[in-house]
Amino acid sequence: MTDKSLTHGNYQLDIIIDDMAESPITAFDNVGQMVLKHRKYDLPNEIDLDFDSFLSWDEVFDFLYPKYKFILPVFMYDHSGITISTNPFNDPWDSGQIGFIVTNECHEGKTLIILRNEVEMLDHYLTGNCYGFRITKDGEEIDACFGFYGDHKSSGLAEHISCSDLPSETKQFFLENI
Repeated sequence: MTDKSLTHGNYQLDIIIDDMAESPITAFDNVGQMVLKHRKYDLPNEIDLDFDSFLSWDEVFDFLYPKYKFILPVFMYDHSGITISTNPFNDPWDSGQIGFIVTNECHEGKTLIILRNEVEMLDHYLTGNCYGFRITKDGEEIDACFGFYGDHKSSGLAEHISCSDLPSETKQFFLENI
């Protein structure tokens, strides 16, 4: 399904919702491992933790803490769709903690930022915020790429278009209007 279509001269840019996007859990070599549990959703539990052995998230944290250097909680808001974050949603009825993201890898003060970004990437996937683009000239495809997670500008989609072999004025028009 086309999210946005732009025409400049005989060039057309279609930004397309990528409904075939691969889960970022399997598509990328992530730093963190998701340890998630929800009674209604099949969420990643990459370390196969037996959640039934614990009575609270505090107990899960106490179990994970000696094994992992970096641990962030993961929360879900579930109302007409789901979204996840490392920050709580402040809605006691439709949100709550669903697990953790953990790692032992240290990345020079950036590890927690990386973990937050990985949760955000999974959120984009879960919310269908994944895109691709197709550029045609006179109806014939000249460039296409899919697998961009997030908005058109910060996901790398715009950067990829800026590297396309297009006339500079067409490229500028597309970049200003996506």
